[in-house]
Amino acid sequence: MVIVESKKLSALSHHYDLDEMSSYFSSSADVLEAIRILENYQLIQDLEEHDKALLIKHIKIKKYYHNQLIYKQNTTCHDINLILDGVLKLGWTTSSGKCLTDAFLPAGMLINIVPIFSNRPFVHDYFSQGSTVIANIPADIFKRVIQNNAKALTQLLKLICARTQINREKLFFYSTASLRTRLAKELLFLVDFHSQQDNNQFLIKLKLNQENFAELLGTTRQSINKEFAWFSEHEILEVKYNQILILNYDALNTIAQGENSLSATKFY
Repeated sequence: MVIVESKKLSALSHHYDLDEMSSYFSSSADVLEAIRILENYQLIQDLEEHDKALLIKHIKIKKYYHNQLIYKQNTTCHDINLILDGVLKLGWTTSSGKCLTDAFLPAGMLINIVPIFSNRPFVHDYFSQGSTVIANIPADIFKRVIQNNAKALTQLLKLICARTQINREKLFFYSTASLRTRLAKELLFLVDFHSQQDNNQFLIKLKLNQENFAELLGTTRQSINKEFAWFSEHEILEVKYNQILILNYDALNTIAQGENSLSATKFY
């Protein structure tokens, strides 16, 4: 992630008293982190300074504990969200109360763009995975600012198109690739956005069990167990108490490529 110059942060943050920006559980540090992440997005970079300041003025910070329901499926979306810390888990809750996981969204991601601009309800239930911090920007403020700037609107369209293309590639990949290849792909995503490195090994910080991977990949826990056993046998990874340590990143990456030629971009 690109680090924003301190002068840029200072110029934006001093438009307003950061301590007065949020009516939730906010702090100046959280708002500054939101500014830093926002400035990595080209659509924000293309805004006029007064428009950036308007967005910052309306930032509200909220913190969630593990597995807290943030948004419920089929409800109305009122805010653009920026994940500052932690992870969001998207899924569906069955009639029996079980949550089926569809995706994990990492810190740094700007979300709810499509529901806001299409005036459509949430497709998923949103849960916090671990302690999670989110910056909220009111939808009406975000839309007004973006719609008044042609460059920013163009960048927003590019962002939506890029994410749509990645989702299409993912659907194609998952319908043609083997379970082993798909599992390797998910593990690479977790390494890239949810891990810490120690020499040439990577510890995935998210504690996920085999049932979570089965939900993500649309298979059974027994099949996932068989694949993890294979990876462990070939010294590609090891699992202890739901913590995954990647021992051989290059081997995992080779398996994840499969036989399909797709975009190298993993995240927008």
